[in-house]
Amino acid sequence: IKYSYHLMRDGRLPLWEEPANQRGGTWRFKCRKQDT
Repeated sequence: IKYSYHLMRDGRLPLWEEPANQRGGTWRFKCRKQDT
């Protein structure tokens, strides 16, 4: 099972078209199965 979480600052929409997000990126965190 995979999950996605989107963390946004107050007042910003989770859209690439949002001017404040245009230079944004991604962050990934991977856990071993036995650690979850």
